[in-house]
Amino acid sequence: MPNSVRLAAAKAYIEYVADLLDGGTADRQVEGSIAKLYATEAANRAADDAVQALGGYGYCVDFEVEKIRRDARILTIYEGTSEIQQSIISIFRMRENVRSKGQFYLRMAEEVEPLVEAGGPAAARAARFLADAALTAWRAKLVRQQHIAFEFGMAMADVETAVALARTAGEKKEELLQAQSRIWACQVALAVPTRLLAALSASSGLGPDDLSRLQRLADLDGGVALQAGRLADMNLVAERITGLPIVE
Repeated sequence: MPNSVRLAAAKAYIEYVADLLDGGTADRQVEGSIAKLYATEAANRAADDAVQALGGYGYCVDFEVEKIRRDARILTIYEGTSEIQQSIISIFRMRENVRSKGQFYLRMAEEVEPLVEAGGPAAARAARFLADAALTAWRAKLVRQQHIAFEFGMAMADVETAVALARTAGEKKEELLQAQSRIWACQVALAVPTRLLAALSASSGLGPDDLSRLQRLADLDGGVALQAGRLADMNLVAERITGLPIVE
């Protein structure tokens, strides 16, 4: 149930931003960009999978899913395309991370680390890697390359939604929400280091020492190990959503 997981993460982050706005905080442009980027991309992917699931019927105007797919797609375009959101996120979050000497994401890691049932340690692992990788890329002036900036923008959105979902699941302690949070946190713990290492390596702009250090910090073998048990979580999510038992 990957779409259920992504939509749960989107909802958690949107509610987090809404609470910030209700609290009277001034400038939340970056949080707004993360919410729009992540939620619209998640909705577009879910709608696309719905069309695929229905086969030819999903493509016919007689079925509502075709309209839902068109409506979801436009959300990634108007009021700032996904690429514009990625650019906004990477520029301003990079600056915040540099100003705080990495503490911006390290504080997130410390916050969610204790939330074991919600996948907090996995989300914390991704946040710590992001903090270091962002500082390294900034010092090497790699974020001037659009591809690198876009990759960091998506990585930042992934990490911050994983943190928001873990925070929500930790507070509510609902079994379904905790399973969704574990799935997303563990995916992010592997996907973010993989995405950023690939981009940074492709740029050929990092020295061997920096690249080697980031590879050790990424601990991709450990990220793979975190995926153990996630199929059971996915089955739990599927059962709770459909009300039907999953036969293995």
